[in-house]
Amino acid sequence: MRHPYEKFVRLELISLILAIFAGIVVLVKGFILLAVVIIYLIGCGLCCEAMIELNTHNRNKAFKHFAQALLLFIFMTYILFHL
Repeated sequence: MRHPYEKFVRLELISLILAIFAGIVVLVKGFILLAVVIIYLIGCGLCCEAMIELNTHNRNKAFKHFAQALLLFIFMTYILFHL
């Protein structure tokens, strides 16, 4: 039997693994746009964690993770348009 939140856990893990591999590419090649994508992937991981916390009725942690992800998305979009 599968865990009820397995989708969110897998999506969080995939986004963080992609962020790690993209981070290695950024360190080696120096692609600045890929660095922005990494921040968005980390924000996606935070959203998945917030969904898990929300479904396990831990609303305070869920709100904190949603707020962190929202701030990441807003500030990285602002930085992206000002590059």
